[in-house]
Amino acid sequence: SLCKSLLNESYASICAQNMSKYESGPYTGEVSAEQLKDFDIKLVILGHSERRKMFNESDEDVAEK
Repeated sequence: SLCKSLLNESYASICAQNMSKYESGPYTGEVSAEQLKDFDIKLVILGHSERRKMFNESDEDVAEK
């Protein structure tokens, strides 16, 4: 894709801001590790302050992901 080819020539990367703890299934709004892998996304930010504050994610929740 165009984005991927442009990023290959830079130090920037595309990453996800969250990842579901579920491998698959009908979890609207969630993105599984397999889906991220399909798009060659190698980085995910887990446990960031917005998720902890707005969704009450705990250390245990993050560890499950």
